[in-house]
Amino acid sequence: EHLGESTTLAQPPHRWRYAFVTQAAGEPCLIEGRIAAAGDWLLGHRAHHAAHSGRAAASAIAAR
Repeated sequence: EHLGESTTLAQPPHRWRYAFVTQAAGEPCLIEGRIAAAGDWLLGHRAHHAAHSGRAAASAIAAR
């Protein structure tokens, strides 16, 4: 089914001023039962911390 026309709008990058982690959890991801948590807050405050955390969560889920 075709949902119609879409328009892509350019947006400037947005910095969330409260997103900086002062002390990271130190774990790449958290998994409890069927719930997985990932994000930069686990390893640091940079985008590569979020990417590493997401990959770790995906690997942990795939290994189940």
